[in-house]
Amino acid sequence: MGSRRKSKKQPWSRERWFLVLLAPLYVALVAYCLVEGGFSAKPTTQMQQALRGSTVIELTLPTSDPTRVTPSPTQGPPEALRKLDVNQADEWMLTAIPGIGEALAGRIVTYRDAQGGLIDIEELSRIEGVGEKLFATLALYLEVR
Repeated sequence: MGSRRKSKKQPWSRERWFLVLLAPLYVALVAYCLVEGGFSAKPTTQMQQALRGSTVIELTLPTSDPTRVTPSPTQGPPEALRKLDVNQADEWMLTAIPGIGEALAGRIVTYRDAQGGLIDIEELSRIEGVGEKLFATLALYLEVR
């Protein structure tokens, strides 16, 4: 008489566990995408607006006074920006402005402290290294309050 061997159950492989656990998630994701408008090679208006918004570079310049709101320079039109007060800005805050490096920021702070604060934004043009072109850029981001 032939002997019957009992078959041992083999444990599941990693691949099988992967399929069993992730397949329902994949099906749910595809169903959600189809309900929301399907898959398309052309971006929707919402996607285009989101992509346009993601190209904006924002810099947050904190102030020493937490109650005062600081400017957020972006690539948008400078008129829409809130300008940074030169009399309250630290050196490192000034370096976030285009055209100002560490050396120029130091000279601005030194000049400001020697004068007891700036009275008019035009005083920036008296600082060594600030020409007409740079002054025009700085006037977009800085103000005297």
